[in-house]
Amino acid sequence: MRGVFKMEYTGSAGQGGGAIAFIDGKVAGADMGGGIYSGEYVTTPAGTVTGYVDLSFHDGGVLVTGTSVPAGTPPIRIPFSIPSQETDGSIVRIETPAGPVNLRLTLISGM
Repeated sequence: MRGVFKMEYTGSAGQGGGAIAFIDGKVAGADMGGGIYSGEYVTTPAGTVTGYVDLSFHDGGVLVTGTSVPAGTPPIRIPFSIPSQETDGSIVRIETPAGPVNLRLTLISGM
């Protein structure tokens, strides 16, 4: 998997969106709530993308799960495993430390 993706997500307390890039094993992105994403991934021979992102909020924020994140809180590590067919605009469930999130990734550019 490689490219820049639009991300849309929902949780028990709201929804959000942003952009995220998967390039050469690295992940980086930002969302409309002020979240910054940074992490790593690998693609298995079967095409599943597995890895993690560390989600940080410089000024604090509220997650779509309803969890408040005060300013200065250490990044939240979110592991993920996304089957290759789920990167085409399909919805995939991600189990985060703050609760489940439904995620849709739509390719913007393959870079």
